[in-house]
Amino acid sequence: MRKKGILSLYSIFLVGILLFISCSKTSPYTPSTPSGPSSGNVKTSYSFSSSATDPNGDDIAIRFDWGDGNLSDWSSYVSSGSTVSMSHSWDSLGTYYVKAQAMDINGTISGWSEGHKIVISGELYGTKKWAFNTGGWTVSSPAIGNDGTIYVGSNDYKVYAINPDGTQKWVFSTEDQVKSSPAIGSDGTIYVGSYDYKLYAINPDGTQKWAFTTGNWVRSSPAIGSDGTIYVGSCDGNVYAINPDGTERWVFSTGYWVDSSPAIGSDGTIYVGSGDHNLYAINPDGTLKWTFTTGYCIDSSPAIGSDGTIYVGS
Repeated sequence: MRKKGILSLYSIFLVGILLFISCSKTSPYTPSTPSGPSSGNVKTSYSFSSSATDPNGDDIAIRFDWGDGNLSDWSSYVSSGSTVSMSHSWDSLGTYYVKAQAMDINGTISGWSEGHKIVISGELYGTKKWAFNTGGWTVSSPAIGNDGTIYVGSNDYKVYAINPDGTQKWVFSTEDQVKSSPAIGSDGTIYVGSYDYKLYAINPDGTQKWAFTTGNWVRSSPAIGSDGTIYVGSCDGNVYAINPDGTERWVFSTGYWVDSSPAIGSDGTIYVGSGDHNLYAINPDGTLKWTFTTGYCIDSSPAIGSDGTIYVGS
């Protein structure tokens, strides 16, 4: 009887050990060193991959330490030995070491892998390529021709054509400040307004093609329709449609100055703001389509969404 009792106790002891061993949690093996690029640029996303196996064959998840103080979220669970890929971008220059860590379905976590070195370079800030001096303030926004020539107006009464290397191509003189931003026609003609009340058409070689006189300053920037018609506002309160030969096509009167630059819809409707607080929609023939009243002057230029919605500030 004594021997049977001892054997029973021994059997229970062995079963307990087996149960303990079978129920113990074993962590996944350390993941492989992440693979990915060894160099890159700031604010550019790069993909890295790693895999790990689990000694019990459990599914695993993987996360990455990007070396910049950021950890990725855990991936979805994948089969043991499967590869997981994630992407990251860095905001600062430097050398970083990307590591991976695995976790099984029981929540047991491995150690970190060896780090993969990536050197992040590039320019955080723009560097000056060149500077071109005019004789006054430059409020006008530049326009760029198909050949890379830059056109811009200045408060020194001039319009400048500047080569891509920053050298002067030509200069065109008006009789007052040029705050209007140039627009370029399909034939290369440059259209720009001046405080001398005129809209100028300038040939690509810098010679005058024609000048159209309005009743006040032209601060508005021209817009060009698909048929070559030029639309521009004036501080005389009018919006002008001008034929490519410089003759008037029509004139539309608002209640105050028009600093806003027209925008043209896909159906040819011209949208423009006025100092009288209204946004105007004008038909291609110069008749009123509709007006929308805001709470103050509209000097900003409308933008048109792909669905035809018009956006404007007041």
